[in-house]
Amino acid sequence: MKTNNKTLTYILLAVVGFIWFKVFVRLKDNAEVETVQYTANHQGFTGKISKPESFHLKANYNDPFKIRKVAVNNPVSVDPNNLPPKPVKEKPAPKVVYWPPIKYFGFVKNNTPGRTPRALVAFENTIYKLRKNEVFLDGFEIKSLSRDEMVMKYKGEVRTFYKMR
Repeated sequence: MKTNNKTLTYILLAVVGFIWFKVFVRLKDNAEVETVQYTANHQGFTGKISKPESFHLKANYNDPFKIRKVAVNNPVSVDPNNLPPKPVKEKPAPKVVYWPPIKYFGFVKNNTPGRTPRALVAFENTIYKLRKNEVFLDGFEIKSLSRDEMVMKYKGEVRTFYKMR
């Protein structure tokens, strides 16, 4: 059984080597396209034709973006007292901030000195332990934290979440 595995391994190595050789030969041939041998038997010409170093575009068409001046034959006089009223600028619509579903499960308090409590918050079925003033995900920030409520800020909007019962 071992000799069959060795034989199969050597055959596979030979096939893979052959394929790699063909790939690299093709890549090498594609890289050498800069100079081309041209043979014309009927004209008797044999020589090298190389790519030109520069070229010139013939731009013999009208520019579609050129601004054309239109001649006005009868200019109209405008009475400054009879002007239409200026349009009233409408106030922009308030931004609507999308908040994903958020659940507040309370907080965990650590009795070690200098440690702040952490809120247990569920974002889209994932529970996070977060501290006050900690920014996470795409800019969510916990502003205040108590046993029964949590105040969170996101993109300038502040919301209060109450503990799930």
